[in-house]
Amino acid sequence: MTLSIQALGPLAIERNGQPVEGFTYNKVRGLLTYLALQSERPQPRAALCALLWPEQTEAAARQSLSQALTQLRKVLGPAAIKASVQTVELTLDVDVDVCRFLDLLAQCDHHGHRAWRTCAVCAERLEAAVDLYQGDFLSDFYISDSAAFEEWAQGWRERLRQSLLSALERLIERATWCGDLSAAVARARRRVALDPLEEAGQRLLLRVLARNGEHTAAEAQGESLRRLLEAELGVAPEPQTEALIDRIRAKGVDSGGPSPSAPTYVGPRPAQRLIGREAQLAALVRQLRSDDVRAVTLTGAPGIGKTRLAYAVAQSLTGDFEDGVFVVELAALTEPDLVPAAALQALGVSERPDRSARAALVDHLRRRQVLLVFDNFEHLLEAAAQVAEVLAVCPDVKVLATSRAPLHIRFEHHVPLAPLDADAAVLLFLERAQAASAAFGSEDVDPDLLADVVGRVDHLPLAIELVAVRVRALTLSDLRAQLDRRLPMLTGGARDLPARQRTLRDAIRWSHDRLAPDEQSFFAQLGVFSGGFTAEAAAAVCESGPATGAYLESLVANSLIQPGQVAGGTRYTLLETLHEYALEAVQAAGLHAAAQRRHAHFYANYAVTASPYFLGPQIGLWMDRVEAEFANLRAAVDWCRRHDVGLGLRLISAANRLWYSRGHMREVSQWFDTLLAAATDSTVAPEDLARGVYAAGVLAFRMNAVRLARERLLRSLALFQTLGERDRISSALSSLGNVLLGQGEAVEAERCYRDSLAILAELGLPWATASTTNNLGEALRHQARFPEAAACYIESITRYRELEDVSSCASSMTNLATVRIRLGQPVEAERLCLEALTMLESSGDHYRMADACLGLGNARTALGRPDLARADFITCIQQAVSAQDNLMPLYALLRLSEIEWAAARWSADRVAETLAMLATQLELGQVTLEPDQQVLVDRLTTTALAALGDTGYAAAWSRGQTRTLAEALTWLPG
Repeated sequence: MTLSIQALGPLAIERNGQPVEGFTYNKVRGLLTYLALQSERPQPRAALCALLWPEQTEAAARQSLSQALTQLRKVLGPAAIKASVQTVELTLDVDVDVCRFLDLLAQCDHHGHRAWRTCAVCAERLEAAVDLYQGDFLSDFYISDSAAFEEWAQGWRERLRQSLLSALERLIERATWCGDLSAAVARARRRVALDPLEEAGQRLLLRVLARNGEHTAAEAQGESLRRLLEAELGVAPEPQTEALIDRIRAKGVDSGGPSPSAPTYVGPRPAQRLIGREAQLAALVRQLRSDDVRAVTLTGAPGIGKTRLAYAVAQSLTGDFEDGVFVVELAALTEPDLVPAAALQALGVSERPDRSARAALVDHLRRRQVLLVFDNFEHLLEAAAQVAEVLAVCPDVKVLATSRAPLHIRFEHHVPLAPLDADAAVLLFLERAQAASAAFGSEDVDPDLLADVVGRVDHLPLAIELVAVRVRALTLSDLRAQLDRRLPMLTGGARDLPARQRTLRDAIRWSHDRLAPDEQSFFAQLGVFSGGFTAEAAAAVCESGPATGAYLESLVANSLIQPGQVAGGTRYTLLETLHEYALEAVQAAGLHAAAQRRHAHFYANYAVTASPYFLGPQIGLWMDRVEAEFANLRAAVDWCRRHDVGLGLRLISAANRLWYSRGHMREVSQWFDTLLAAATDSTVAPEDLARGVYAAGVLAFRMNAVRLARERLLRSLALFQTLGERDRISSALSSLGNVLLGQGEAVEAERCYRDSLAILAELGLPWATASTTNNLGEALRHQARFPEAAACYIESITRYRELEDVSSCASSMTNLATVRIRLGQPVEAERLCLEALTMLESSGDHYRMADACLGLGNARTALGRPDLARADFITCIQQAVSAQDNLMPLYALLRLSEIEWAAARWSADRVAETLAMLATQLELGQVTLEPDQQVLVDRLTTTALAALGDTGYAAAWSRGQTRTLAEALTWLPG
């Protein structure tokens, strides 16, 4: 329970934000307020009696106190009050606004700042305290028969009011110093309202009104003061007040000109507002105001906006430093030893021939409160030690630096900047484009097109500003097309910007040219990667060996690459603009062809190394790892297409299970088609060709291209037989059985599976045995030999458990669930599917999750729970679409149509269209339905025909034949 007491102003007592009721008379409220304010120690009963019941006898007063305590316990709870014969204590934690008010002021009094006007931290505390003061202490509360209580309250009232006056004076001083004269006027008016007859406060208001240029208001305030003093006290204003009024009337010393002392800011003032960095700006300002922070370094990629943000921070902090904020621009310097001299120049201090610049800088700053902003420190990092010396000797100096790399000094707080978020990037583009062309934005702008444009430049502020000005001559569509090559496009910055900021290429070159030659070569070769890389990959592709770690560390430090954690390891990425620069550099250096060759060989070997792990307990981890390399695998295959077809077939064959588990089947199928078309006996090793043909056949089957799958698997079987690879022959037979089963040839499929198992019995391959045993169960199920099928599934589940292959085990459990339904055991089927889904949760295997959801929906349909089944079928469709499967979404849609028709949510037309879509896809793949699926199709066909008639059914069927799956997905809820 949170109890709060607001005593500054009208008394209010609340619990959890709601008024507390039940206090029968004011003395109970007064007692609670007194105990809350005196909670640091128990209060004597005698003192409480004298405070609240001074007119009663001691016995009567004690009795009244006991009654009041009983009332408090009733309202607040029995444990809220601890009482003895002699004392009373409030044990409940109570939030009292008076205590918060005083605590804020105490924090200010104990804070070790140099001056009130430069301490933003204390200003925030004072603002909070002033906001708490909603009126004088207990302004509407009194106890008429207790002068002692009223005297106590009046004492608090005077004390708190004086504290408020002091706080307001400090805030006026801060606001005046910072040039926020409107705030100073508002605070001064409030101060006068508290005590209109106090002339010191009136003179303060007159000064800030005059400084704010409110001459008429100041003169009126002076006249009002004269009348008030005459009416209330019968006196004229004090001489100094009169003199001030006269000077204001003459617009003299206090006429509103510049403050006698104002904070100093020496540095650039950007003409355009900061966009998209508001949160970072506020955080950096808070950080540099902290007593514990002496130095902050902003780092980030070229063009990310470090300088612009640093200038905004510097300007926001101008009022916090008694002796000023100074920007020291370092880009033009060539030697670290020149940094102290540049700082002296920014400070306006002349060098002396008899003293070093370093010594002169330290002497000048030793007793000053200054913020030094060092812009572009990355090429002068050796000078960081000199900055550290200044910080060590000059306790009131702080440093804000921008650099591509941290300074690595002990005072430093490192703040890396990321690109803008998508919304901020769009906002920045719109503002800069509208500034460049008044006509831009006069018509609707395609938000997707705009998001694509800013995305192509990595949401980098400099790149966005450079491309936005092009709207004067180009449409957004033209911009997007030209950004296929970014760097030539990103030119034309404002002439008053430093040269390095006029094109993005120059901004990148500024960092690149400061790398050592071997680091430049390493960075250039990283251009052959796509979508990131690991340290292992970088070492192999760039041939950097043991130096790889040092090179990567240097590039991270210089903000040219970004580290991140993916699939249990560190992975590095380049922004696309940096990637394009690296690619240009590796081509210019003549290193591109060799690096590409090493890249392709590395990723082919990587896929081969990873493939055994796709069959074991670490399948999820390894699929995540290889999935993270998909862009690199694509690039490697593209190289292989042109240079080494056999290597390409080896790569994509090794990772075949990934393609159909993670939804890459369509693209990889095209890879297979291209490579197999280019394969010849003279260019491809027989084993690579055989494996490639086999993997392409398996993928074709997964895509329900059954005829193509059959051709390829028969060809691979012949190739494996020629090579004498018995294990591969077994795999080809098992996969061929799957194709035959899909074409309704269950008996022939069973023969293939049994021939495969006979070979496996000789070879002793446990995983292949488990897989083929599961497949044999499928052939037996299609022949309605359900008990035999169940035995096969149970055997495969046992084997998979021993192998710790969770995904394959879950698949066999789903198959077993299908048999359990046919055997009249839907409860067991539901349990099996739920367990399978739990096992697949973290696998990312969309195909098997879809299959398990389909089985679960079938089980719940059999259990008479259509609402649950409906949700299962919808999830199945979503997962199957992610897996790029063509048929399973239609199987689920077929099941869903029966439920939706029965609930009157779908029309007969939609049911007929679903039937037509399924029939069309079955015909394309030459796939046959399972017996129970055919029964459902026949039942729904009869239903739809009866509802629509022959003509209506034919029309719906015709529409369904041309309807796409994407269109059908719009039928789903949500």
